[in-house]
Amino acid sequence: MNRVKYIFIFIILCFLISCKTTNKVSYKYKKVEKISTKHLLNNVYNSSKDCSTIFIKKGSVSITQNGKTNNLKSSIKIDKENFIQISLVAPLGIEIARALLTLDSVKFVNFHDKEYFFDNINNINKLLNINSSYSLLQGILSNSFFGLYDFEDKDLSYSDRHYKTEINSDLYTLSTYYKKKNNGKYSRVDENNKNISIYQICKINPNNFRVTYNCIKDVENNLFLEVKYSDFRIYQDVLFPSKMQIILKTKKDNYKLNLKILNLAFDVPVNSNIRILKKYKNIKDNE
Repeated sequence: MNRVKYIFIFIILCFLISCKTTNKVSYKYKKVEKISTKHLLNNVYNSSKDCSTIFIKKGSVSITQNGKTNNLKSSIKIDKENFIQISLVAPLGIEIARALLTLDSVKFVNFHDKEYFFDNINNINKLLNINSSYSLLQGILSNSFFGLYDFEDKDLSYSDRHYKTEINSDLYTLSTYYKKKNNGKYSRVDENNKNISIYQICKINPNNFRVTYNCIKDVENNLFLEVKYSDFRIYQDVLFPSKMQIILKTKKDNYKLNLKILNLAFDVPVNSNIRILKKYKNIKDNE
């Protein structure tokens, strides 16, 4: 994995979801009824907040890379139709990095090391072997269901045909498994297949149909992404997790991100802004 790929991993890891007035929500699980995969996915999509923007003013985040932990502050702006902007701030209040992800581009500035990186999002998608890195990051940020993608053909994330539904530990579990064919395309297989190339497991709360766990593992490329949501609370009449944990493992590195939710507003005006000074170096020149 080259440096450019690590930059996008950094972008995925370095974000924070937060909110204002909160009320902790607790549930007593009842007997979970069997439902179809299509019905389950429809309930999950309907449970998500239908908003155009999310503005996180501040929050605390700890990022662990290969056993070394950094504690930072963060803010994020999300305009679902246009951009996701992430800002990382050191404990003393100095911004050290900013990333801007749009539907067609990725921009990253490292203020600490005075360097930057710009690229077309299609190139990032090729590095990560997915159709839309923008949709993936937005799904993680919004506690929405994000699914696997057929790398050669169509988006499979909204197709119930490709998932199996089970009930495990009082939670709904969606799972799907693929193997790579000789022609480079992927076909769905049983979880006991010895040649699995990529798989996904997603757990859903039966009381509110919110995603509590989602993981995708690319066996072939030795890439593992796991997202855990917990401590759900009411924020401005919206049910949302107050804690998140993201684990990302690659062939060479392990990352863990723990989020403490502090402040968020839905459907407020947000603008993107990212500035590059002439003296900053282009990271791609050092590849």
